[in-house]
Amino acid sequence: MKKNKLSKRIVSLLIVASLLIVASFTYAAPMPPIAPGAPTAFNITGSSVTLLWNTVANATEYELYRDGILVYTGVSPGFTETGLAANTTYSYAVRASNQAGSSPRSPATSVTTLNIIQTAPSTPAAPLSSNITSNSATLTWAAVAGATGYELFRNGTVVYSGPNLSFTALNLIENNTYNFTVRAFNLFGVSPHSPICFVTTLSGAQNPPPTPGAPTFANVTNNSNNNNFF
Repeated sequence: MKKNKLSKRIVSLLIVASLLIVASFTYAAPMPPIAPGAPTAFNITGSSVTLLWNTVANATEYELYRDGILVYTGVSPGFTETGLAANTTYSYAVRASNQAGSSPRSPATSVTTLNIIQTAPSTPAAPLSSNITSNSATLTWAAVAGATGYELFRNGTVVYSGPNLSFTALNLIENNTYNFTVRAFNLFGVSPHSPICFVTTLSGAQNPPPTPGAPTFANVTNNSNNNNFF
């Protein structure tokens, strides 16, 4: 009787041992994920960029590095970084991780932000005057790099604001002197005023004569041999 119980116990132990051996061969310890591919850059501006990368099997989290500095940790395979400097090159790499560890970093992606002008324009040159009459004058000025518009001042008062490089001032007083300045502006500020252009209007008697109209003919005859006009 005791011998039978012992035999059954040995058999049970052998079965348990066999199951443990089988389990040891069938159970695979978790492994860290493989490295993702290099991230791809989208929507590059002067101060931001969006990075996207492929998902990795068994990854539960991703880490994005900019120039070796961790800038993002999360489950999403993408990130938009803001607050970057304009016209600057950055290097981005990503790695995947899970409970077993982290992958190597991906190949790096180089991103250069756009060269966005972030300062006010420089001072324009003095405007030039032309077509001066007793009551009007045309002012023109040179374009300024980075400017999106211009303001023309007459005796300190704005008489024009817009993108054009010329303006005709009307309703001036004859034989009177005016001073004109121009300044440039953009999203980031306004330039100083240009040097002054002085314009003195003509007196009424000095106005150029009006352009004559088309000539008219009177008393025209059919005499083809007479070349005189009457």
